[in-house]
Amino acid sequence: MLARKRADDNPEIFAKRIASFEVQTAPLLAYYERQGKLASIDGLGTADEIFARVRAALARFARHQPLWQRREPSGPDV
Repeated sequence: MLARKRADDNPEIFAKRIASFEVQTAPLLAYYERQGKLASIDGLGTADEIFARVRAALARFARHQPLWQRREPSGPDV
């Protein structure tokens, strides 16, 4: 497969994206962590291993959600 390059892939634009992340997005990590709403998931491993970690993290959040906020599963995956 040929490597595709975005039209805006250059060091200057990349530096702006990183700066934007640090100002706009990174503070949200601490905010949600203080609320107990952040899960860090190791992204190394097979797709199945990572998916199992994501499911486990979501299950922990579901156990801590008040009953009145829980939704019944629906859709084709149920």
